[in-house]
Amino acid sequence: MPLRIDFLIIPRYPVVELPYPFCHLGQRTLASYKGPGDTAGQKSGVQLLTYALLYQQQEEIWQRKDLTLWLLANEFGDDISLPGGANIKNMQEIGVGVRGGILDDFPVFLIDLGALPVNIATLPLVMAAKGKNEQALVEFLLDNQAEYASYIGYLIELHGAMLMEVLMMRQMTAEEIGLDMETVIRFLKFYSDDKVKEGLRKLYGDEKIIQWIDEERALKELTRKMGEERAMKELTRMMGEERAVKGLMRTVGEERLRQIVEQLLPKKSDNND
Repeated sequence: MPLRIDFLIIPRYPVVELPYPFCHLGQRTLASYKGPGDTAGQKSGVQLLTYALLYQQQEEIWQRKDLTLWLLANEFGDDISLPGGANIKNMQEIGVGVRGGILDDFPVFLIDLGALPVNIATLPLVMAAKGKNEQALVEFLLDNQAEYASYIGYLIELHGAMLMEVLMMRQMTAEEIGLDMETVIRFLKFYSDDKVKEGLRKLYGDEKIIQWIDEERALKELTRKMGEERAMKELTRMMGEERAVKGLMRTVGEERLRQIVEQLLPKKSDNND
């Protein structure tokens, strides 16, 4: 185990009262952070307690109440507190997204990043969180995009699916929040969620989607939705004949494409006149 911690927080000049949840920092606070996809359980509690004991000895802090512990995570397991291990006594709800108790005589706070309220103070904490506050986070940044323009770009990478849902609900496009749509597509094409692709189609139409996202997938989708003959006409109009022919050849095969083209060509008259 590496003998290091994630954060050491020592407020030097407490001029004003700190906002929630930072009001629960101690004179010295050791904080351990579990990223999205990680669940904080007994192992995390034991690790944090180990760090606390090492730091207590190193700094000669004889009263454990003088060292506060924070464990920040998107999800907490049922085994976060176990008798005989890292056992949190007197654990109770302190506020929205925060539980507190005593871990081996150290004050400890469990910070549920996915449940914290979204505001100016909590924004740095919840930005990477994946929880029930995700929609509130996206809406907060869209409502305050002038003040938090630097955060908007991170929404694509961290909360792409939710960003598309909120944009659809508000009938907004990426350009309206200062994002280049080509950049948005570059990130969103990696999402497997079909709702994202459908959302893009509703906002921008099939023509732009063909230009921006994976062309082969878009061709297959249009062919399925429109039928092969209609898709050929639409694709020729949108992409040009040469690009449409090459795309459909990959999608339906050369022989089937030849049949489609023959059906679209004007019928020859049997009259020799």
